[in-house]
Amino acid sequence: MLKSLRDRGFPFDIKISLLTKCRSQAVERNLKVAVGLKQLIESITSYTQPQDFRLAVDELVNDVRLGFTKQSDADAIPVRSMPPRSPPLSVPQAPFVVCSPIDYSTTGSTCQPFY
Repeated sequence: MLKSLRDRGFPFDIKISLLTKCRSQAVERNLKVAVGLKQLIESITSYTQPQDFRLAVDELVNDVRLGFTKQSDADAIPVRSMPPRSPPLSVPQAPFVVCSPIDYSTTGSTCQPFY
């Protein structure tokens, strides 16, 4: 099933910062996130779109992160958001420039663009 989900465009893995360097705190936070992610993965149907799943993951992570710190520290928690993916833009490549060896007897350069 996991390979078929990946073939349909779902992420192969999900990386989430637990916002701590303390191992015991990270273990607790990981359990909270893992339970929610497992439920999300199990709720995927043949009608679920990868973009909807990513948005649900972002929402879950943001909700769980609110419980990581005190309410007064909630402003310091980074919000996880992923804009919808669009097809990559076609960016023209800059030409390579090939230069002849430096000839100190002339003042000009003999660089020619190479496409």
